[in-house]
Amino acid sequence: MKTKKLIMLVLTAIIFTISTTNVNVFAANNTTTSAKAASYTNYEVKLLASLVYCEAGYECYEGKLAVANTVINRVKSDVYDHVTSIKEAVYDLKRWGRQYSPAYVKKADGTYTTKGSLLESAMNLYSSSTMNNTQKKAMAECKKAAIAALEGENNVKDAVAFSSSVTTMKKKLASQNKYYKVIENHIFY
Repeated sequence: MKTKKLIMLVLTAIIFTISTTNVNVFAANNTTTSAKAASYTNYEVKLLASLVYCEAGYECYEGKLAVANTVINRVKSDVYDHVTSIKEAVYDLKRWGRQYSPAYVKKADGTYTTKGSLLESAMNLYSSSTMNNTQKKAMAECKKAAIAALEGENNVKDAVAFSSSVTTMKKKLASQNKYYKVIENHIFY
């Protein structure tokens, strides 16, 4: 009888090990792994999702993901060598102007401040319990897009900018033989 219990215990341990190994193999093939999740902070998710909410909150998921990718691409780009973080990319005023206009408010003296900006409002809304159902749905999709971009999902190659002047920019970029992608009301390049 003791041998039978020992065999059952060993078999149970083997089955447990095999099932755990299969789960780990699946997790390694899945794009959302804990190793990737550790590579960004909650603040970065909040900032990126809030920016996406401001820029494309009520557009399709693909447009939200594309906006998030322009930020990530700036961090990775050699052209934006002065930018080393998501925060720096979002609030960048150093060389290339303001791509993410919701991040700033222009003061009377012509300088910019982040106080009272649309982005500041969206960041307050991000974890607010006062959102209506439409806002909740949009913010949830913005957060999903931000996390997907942070984990490497990219639908606009190395695009670092976008514009709502689709027709004008499309002609300009096509004449220069430069990459662009139109998603709803934005052109990404």
